[in-house]
Amino acid sequence: MGHFKTMKFFDKHNQEFEIRSASPNDAQQILKYSQELFLSDSEPYLLTTTEEFNVTLEQECSWIESMEKKPGSIILMAEVQGEVVGLLDFNNGHKRRMVHTGEFGMSVRYDHRGRGIGKVLLRSLIDWATENPLIEKVNLDVFATNDRAISLYQSMGFIQESFRKNHIKLGDGEYIDLIGMGLILEKPGVISEKDFIIDCGDILLREYKVEDLDALCALTQQPEIKEFLPDWDVPKEQRLDWLINYETVDNQRFLEAVAKDGYVEDICLRLGIILKETGEFIGWCCSGMKEELPAPNREIMYAISAAHRNKGYVTQAVGGMMQYLFENTNVEQLNAIALIRNISSNRVIQKIRFEFVNTIKIDDESYNWYKFTKQTYIHMRDSTGFRSPSEQELISVLESNGYENKPFATKYYSDHAIAIGDHYACRVSMNIDNEMQYICDSW
Repeated sequence: MGHFKTMKFFDKHNQEFEIRSASPNDAQQILKYSQELFLSDSEPYLLTTTEEFNVTLEQECSWIESMEKKPGSIILMAEVQGEVVGLLDFNNGHKRRMVHTGEFGMSVRYDHRGRGIGKVLLRSLIDWATENPLIEKVNLDVFATNDRAISLYQSMGFIQESFRKNHIKLGDGEYIDLIGMGLILEKPGVISEKDFIIDCGDILLREYKVEDLDALCALTQQPEIKEFLPDWDVPKEQRLDWLINYETVDNQRFLEAVAKDGYVEDICLRLGIILKETGEFIGWCCSGMKEELPAPNREIMYAISAAHRNKGYVTQAVGGMMQYLFENTNVEQLNAIALIRNISSNRVIQKIRFEFVNTIKIDDESYNWYKFTKQTYIHMRDSTGFRSPSEQELISVLESNGYENKPFATKYYSDHAIAIGDHYACRVSMNIDNEMQYICDSW
């Protein structure tokens, strides 16, 4: 479950109530609230009947625990003097192609309706979902006869997307139509068509945004990053100033130079490493001038969260940055330096086949200095004549061969990608004419 800050409000009767996320400790009172709701004769719009609701306390606690563990799910409670008077639960999709969207159910106790509590619950969900990098769309189903609820949803921006005739059948044989509604969230931090991105396989490189402030600051506090990049650990106010007045400005200047003629001179490019599956900001990969090195002295620098190391993400990020710079700018040489004692960073640089130049001293610390030239890049690119497929191209190959299940392991290299599933393995390359060449084996 994503972060949710407890908030206090006043309803239309000027009575204070609180909106907060549920925890397993709330299982008893949530179960009591639900039992009263389902046993009431005044609840004509519930899908679950009284006879079908037989949840135990253990099951209720287990459900709340499972929701807590999911970053795209949340249970919100409305409380008056410690008593539950409203409940909302939201779940996003399990499958990769639907993880960005989810559905919710909401109820308010009959004696607290008409006070604005439902609207505040829904507003709280929308605010939470907007800040959650996973969620881009919120959906719901509502009885076509529930005019009051439909009016509320419409006032919050939801639009009707489906109409299912006779979808609900009541105990007396009466049929009720079901309406599906949805709200596409306006998310300032989500990658849009306007954002500059480089698709590197499992991760994306995306230009810095001001909304990255908290994630950036959190990363610079990690012990492994502070040890090797102490200069990145600055107060949040300083980081915000840099983001607004320098880093995002430089990015715009860099991209404008690329669009004009590719001559980027000494302008810096700063990109975040975004985990494609979740949208999480997990590191950075940047390129700028290193004054301590002789010309040409443009370098690549990077860092990644401790939770995402040893997964090949840094290799993908550095490779994607190199390819972009050599293919789109006048950069003729890229440099990389790593503290001699930073074993993992040296391994990444060597894996990408940077050439060792020398050992140098910077601020009394010993670094290994590496370089990679455009000439070397072109030779390696043209000697194979192949490139790695994008994620969508890889999925296309898998689907065309009848492999609909998501691979449990995917690796992207400079000239090919490998996907391994429960009963298959595929090696896929793209030639210079963007034609797929692949070998797939099943067992």
